[in-house]
Amino acid sequence: QVKEFVDQFSALKSEANYVKLLDSFAIRRSSEKFWPFSDRLHAWYRTKQPIEFGLLDYNRFENR
Repeated sequence: QVKEFVDQFSALKSEANYVKLLDSFAIRRSSEKFWPFSDRLHAWYRTKQPIEFGLLDYNRFENR
């Protein structure tokens, strides 16, 4: 899917292109997949960046 992502990302010229990219690759905060993904990300961060590790701030994420 990397090529598809790069192609869509490279073609971003409008809000519609951006929404299509999100529909294909994003996990929105309203998705049931969001918190399991967040847990995996948090575990990775704790392992790979133990000094900088802390709470992830999702306050500014848009649910687009």
